[in-house]
Amino acid sequence: MAKKSKSALLPLLALAVLAVLGSLVFQKVKAGRADVSGNAAPPLDDKAKEYIEEVVATPRPPATGLQ
Repeated sequence: MAKKSKSALLPLLALAVLAVLGSLVFQKVKAGRADVSGNAAPPLDDKAKEYIEEVVATPRPPATGLQ
């Protein structure tokens, strides 16, 4: 009687799922550590700071016709 060959698909699929879940957990831990340390965003360069200061300092005209 011939032996049944075992499929390698199920173990490979399980390995792929575990790898994806592991990477998601790793990203979550890394984001949590960055949030706790207060460095969630990279430091701004001078050009970005100047742009933000310009936008904040520029007054907007009053909205009309929104009644």
